[in-house]
Amino acid sequence: MRRVILVAAALAAIAAPAASAAPFLGVLGAKSRFQALTGQRSTVGHVIIGWNQGYDLESAGRGQPKRGREHPPGLLPGNRFVDVVGNDIYDIGFRPQWAANERLYRAHLSKPYAFPEWGLWGIDDPAFIRAMAKFVKGHRRVELLSWFNGQSSGGTFDIATKPRSRAAYRSLITPLGR
Repeated sequence: MRRVILVAAALAAIAAPAASAAPFLGVLGAKSRFQALTGQRSTVGHVIIGWNQGYDLESAGRGQPKRGREHPPGLLPGNRFVDVVGNDIYDIGFRPQWAANERLYRAHLSKPYAFPEWGLWGIDDPAFIRAMAKFVKGHRRVELLSWFNGQSSGGTFDIATKPRSRAAYRSLITPLGR
C-alpha cells in the first residue's frame, strides 16, 4: 500500500503544472508613478488577450455573468485554446469574492493562474492586500498579479489615496514579484 501511495505521489508531481516561484507583477496605470508609490518594478505591460465574455461591472463584483444561462465554464472556448486561466477580483464594499476565486482556481488544475486585474474600488482595505498575498503564497500556480490603478491620479482605484493598503502592498506584494 505504501508503494502505491508513493507511486501516486510521484505521478502527481510529474503531471502537475510547473509551480511559479514568483508571479510577474504588472499595473494598469502609470508604471513609473506606481513604482514610486509601491516599490514595484512592473515586469508586465498590458498586452493581454483575454476571454471575459458575458460579464459587466455590476455582476463582476459577484463573480457571475449578467445572463443567468451563461456561466464561466460555458463561456470558456476550451482548455486547448487557453494557456492561462485568470480572474479579475476587486474589493467592492469590503466584500471581495474569494470563495468564487478559489472555485475557479480549483476548476483548472492543469493551468497556470493569473489576476489580470485586481484592486480596491474606492476603499482603503489592507486586509484585501494581505488576503491576496496569502492566496498567492498558498497557490503556486499564480503567475501574474496586475493591479488596476486606474488612469487618473486620485481616482477611485488609485493606491495613492489608500495609505494603509499602499503600505501593505509595498511590504507584502512587491517582494513576491519576479
